Amino acid sequence: MKGLIINADDLGSDIARNEGIFRALDAGIVTSASILANGPAFDDAIRRMSLTLGHNASFGVHLNISQGTSVSRGLEILADENNLFPGKAKTLSLFSGHVSDPLREEIEREVTSQIEKLLNAGIDITHIDSHHHVHILPAVAPIVMKAAQKYHIRRMRVPEEPSGTLRSLPSDPAITEEAEFFSRFARQVRPLLTAWGIIASDHFLGLYMKGRLSPAVLAEVAENLNDGITELMVHPGTACAADPSNPFSLFSTAERQIELAALLDDGFHAILEKKKIKLLSYCEALN
Repeated sequence: MKGLIINADDLGSDIARNEGIFRALDAGIVTSASILANGPAFDDAIRRMSLTLGHNASFGVHLNISQGTSVSRGLEILADENNLFPGKAKTLSLFSGHVSDPLREEIEREVTSQIEKLLNAGIDITHIDSHHHVHILPAVAPIVMKAAQKYHIRRMRVPEEPSGTLRSLPSDPAITEEAEFFSRFARQVRPLLTAWGIIASDHFLGLYMKGRLSPAVLAEVAENLNDGITELMVHPGTACAADPSNPFSLFSTAERQIELAALLDDGFHAILEKKKIKLLSYCEALN
């Protein structure tokens, strides 16, 4: 059996991204989405979810302690005086090793605040992943697994992806370096999940195709999908003008529209049917 979870990240980041994600959800090709609790378009995402009752998509929390504004207030280490997180590069460096007890306490407070914001909005959180994959870094992973157990969230992304599996993509040293970085920490986290009562997909794809999704790439994914359950991370959306007040809008570019078009392409649907690949939500795939 070959099952595929197609999860759209960054729901709630901006209106343009929300529009693209819900187009893919309504088409039935994206089966799951992860919500940014601190996204400027969070309320718009919740509104759209309340109006979309015709699909069986799952919705998870896209934990974010690297970019944008914190949900909790009064953080002295994790965020600055304006409640802003330090950005991707600094965050990945900081959380890759040991952190102080006060910082660990602030991470726990923010993770809890983001999960509770979704729960208070009526979201049945099916899974956990994170912005810039911080949830699998050594300083953060134990905190996230503890929170998952506390809030009875049984599923988690493990972004471990083998290299060299996509022949249709040219090699990119920067993308390869980042993918290997995340995969290394993900491999360390996977054996720990059972003790916390957490399950993950058998396979993961998306690190190497970041910003480069196309019909050819999706066709190759479908043609070579492994047995078991695979999560494919995608970032569909529509383009919008950059908004200085919203750092996430910088990434709502034409690439998002290209990704959306690739997912909606009839050829991808045809290959999935031909290969008898079953599209599944997180809760359908992992019980």
